[in-house]
Amino acid sequence: MKAAFMRFMIKDAGNVQLLYWAVKSAQELNVDSQYALWEYFISNLPADIKEKAGRRLNAPRSAQPHLSMARELNLLELRGRWLVTAHGRAFLELWERDKHNPPKFFLLMLLLNYDRSFLIPFFKRMLDSGKSPEKLTYKEAVPMAKDAWKELWKNCWHELSSIEPPIPRPEEISTHTCYHHAAARLRFVVGQEGLGLRKDQLLKLLENFSDYAFRELPDHFCFLLGHAISGRMPEPVDMEELKERLKDAFLRLKGLAYASARATFYYVNEILLPQKAVEWREFSSFLRSSKGISVQPSFSSDDFIFSIKGVI
Repeated sequence: MKAAFMRFMIKDAGNVQLLYWAVKSAQELNVDSQYALWEYFISNLPADIKEKAGRRLNAPRSAQPHLSMARELNLLELRGRWLVTAHGRAFLELWERDKHNPPKFFLLMLLLNYDRSFLIPFFKRMLDSGKSPEKLTYKEAVPMAKDAWKELWKNCWHELSSIEPPIPRPEEISTHTCYHHAAARLRFVVGQEGLGLRKDQLLKLLENFSDYAFRELPDHFCFLLGHAISGRMPEPVDMEELKERLKDAFLRLKGLAYASARATFYYVNEILLPQKAVEWREFSSFLRSSKGISVQPSFSSDDFIFSIKGVI
């Protein structure tokens, strides 16, 4: 499988509110200049958010960590211009739908999808150390990040060795780089600025997903995620409710006529969890088999687009 690793992580990333404003700024500005986007982000931040962040937002370049993380989570992409992706549109919709509360399950789905090959070994070493995650300093987490880097290379060396620009090998990785990777993930996953997961939730998350650090996520991974965060296994959603959730999601997420199946799947599960969930195989099979739905290939090999044309 392809290594699930978010490469361009910067130490000040991981604040969920700033992640939202990074995506929102790109949606509003629609430019090709990274510097113009940085300036817009800084100048349009609400005063209370800027005050909480303090010195970390004192210059346009201080926007970079948050825009970089948004890109790593596939919320933004650069295609001539900085564009909000289908996942980014789903993120904005969920944020605004829930009165600016972070869509925790949605963001964890993306994090597992794009970073589990580093994230799982990193947090496993952190919990094995016996230290409380919320009390661990970023500096104390650096050796754990170095160990996770070694495991990533051990399992994905063939792919990593062919990437340009080169990814440092374990013997080349610097303490400074490991600090960036450790700090951003700690802030995002366990920090109060981020998702604020408790130790028991992290333990259950690792228990449910350790086997998938270097394998594809299973079809029922949303059930495993719901179980890790809430302590109980979600029930499968019934077909009538799924249809209603799907129609609502499509109206909110479609572009000119089509919506991303993957982004809609994550969106629907964010709404359903933790009480209920739907598997990817069931969800995608329903879209492909329904007479009222038209499907087309996507640019992404693990996705497709769909449009609701009639009764489903």
